[in-house]
Amino acid sequence: MSREPRLYALMLLGGLALLGSSPSTSTIGSGKVGDSVVTCIQRVPTTNKAAYERWINEVSAPAFRRAGERFPSSKVARAAMRRFMPAAEPGDSVLTYVYLWEQPRSRIPDEAARSKRPGYPGIFEDAGMTKESSEKALADFKKLVTEAYCVAGVEAPVPSGR
Repeated sequence: MSREPRLYALMLLGGLALLGSSPSTSTIGSGKVGDSVVTCIQRVPTTNKAAYERWINEVSAPAFRRAGERFPSSKVARAAMRRFMPAAEPGDSVLTYVYLWEQPRSRIPDEAARSKRPGYPGIFEDAGMTKESSEKALADFKKLVTEAYCVAGVEAPVPSGR
């Protein structure tokens, strides 16, 4: 199996389409061929695992919660997120965390005061964090990961051979 994270994300999406099921219960609904999904990959050195998971639990998750309290669309987006924890093999030096966001079938109305910035900067802004605390949180995150990116993709039918 390839260690290239972009290929890993595409293989994961293909595997989910092949299995024909979602990895966990969703409040949006179960996925169907043609549904959109956003895949986010965060690669973390094994030496940073505990600090990364602490950052996720103490900074990221509370910011998503606060943003959801202020903006219903953020709450809907967060409810549709699924986190896949890496299984470390002996000798692995980097762990790959995968986050999947099932995109709603119907458009969520824009909220005028909601941030237009993508990723954590927008979430932190929507959560009401100050510019200084947001910048510190992002700097801390960047110290913990070797690579972080998101790919918007659309599932396509995958022949199962059945």
